[in-house]
Amino acid sequence: MRFVETMSGQDLAAILQSAAENQFTGALEANTSNVFATVWLREGQILYARSSESTGLGEALLSLGLIQRDVLDELMRQVDGPSYLQDSMLDSILIEQQRVPAQLITYVRAFQIAEALFSIGEWEKVGYEMKEGIQPKIGAVDLLPVQFPWLPFLTEYAPDWPRIRQRVGLPNQLFRQKPLKRRDLQLSTEEEKVYNVIDGYRRAKEVILWSGLNYYTAHKIIYQMLDSGAIDIVERESFRPSQFMSKNISDKLQPILKLPGVISAFLVDRTGKMIVQDRSTSEYEELKEHIKSMATIFVKTVDDFERNLPKDTESGRVEQILTEKENGTKTLLIISGSVILVIDATGDVNWGLLRLTGQRTLLSVRMQLFSQ
Repeated sequence: MRFVETMSGQDLAAILQSAAENQFTGALEANTSNVFATVWLREGQILYARSSESTGLGEALLSLGLIQRDVLDELMRQVDGPSYLQDSMLDSILIEQQRVPAQLITYVRAFQIAEALFSIGEWEKVGYEMKEGIQPKIGAVDLLPVQFPWLPFLTEYAPDWPRIRQRVGLPNQLFRQKPLKRRDLQLSTEEEKVYNVIDGYRRAKEVILWSGLNYYTAHKIIYQMLDSGAIDIVERESFRPSQFMSKNISDKLQPILKLPGVISAFLVDRTGKMIVQDRSTSEYEELKEHIKSMATIFVKTVDDFERNLPKDTESGRVEQILTEKENGTKTLLIISGSVILVIDATGDVNWGLLRLTGQRTLLSVRMQLFSQ
């Protein structure tokens, strides 16, 4: 039966709450323009959830180094039924042949459920349909994490998820440790688990899997370590053409421009090419040309500064450079490997607030640029 035409993904918890109150047994199907997901329930309790973009059981085991590709391919060939059921039925073969511990399969199934539930929460418009009686086709149903309180978990953390996801980026985002910052930090046991598996090569999804923590907690820890400076994102060498001068990235400069004393802000790559400038400056052709010429000068300033760093520096780069102009204004350069954020401000601006806002803005911009 059709449950509701369209709602936002944030309504998922309310729908599941209604299903729990009515002790619904069956499947809740959710779909948007190009992805879909299914949440299976038994007497109102979540049994399992998958989406068209979910991490497969075999993929997870490969990422964790618990199985080799040739072995996995052979096991997949032993699964009876159509190919779309291979991942669902693989668990019984893994247990029968004692390839991986049972608790490891339960852990991956929990990851898949959380991944699907939080993904639905990110969708803006969702079509939902309730189908009574349908149950998941799983090889080892007893290995599903049915005792986990999925609905309270989702109700508590779903409202905070958009903020976490925006900072952490998409599942293929890469991170790296920052040793200089690390010495000044005291990490908790959970933070150590996440920090120790970040190596610049494992994608965000793989870091979550390797951490051994629940899906939300691991993402939140990455968020906190980005905020504290213990880790940083890995930047690619180039951007997609659509990202240059895009409104999405331009909008991210607005928190800086709202600060008293800020004159202008713009973003350039390390060749001096303009990535984006704030919309207020784009209205004035004279200022626009001035900014374009200054971009090249700022890039040269950063390059010269970095070239003359002491040879024993461990950071490999400078995070901020402040220059003063003859008219009394100052320019703050906040720098990353591929991007320079340039902020012009008057001398009486709150520099502490400006630096903090600038750092956070650059982090947000970089997430937009490099997480695709």
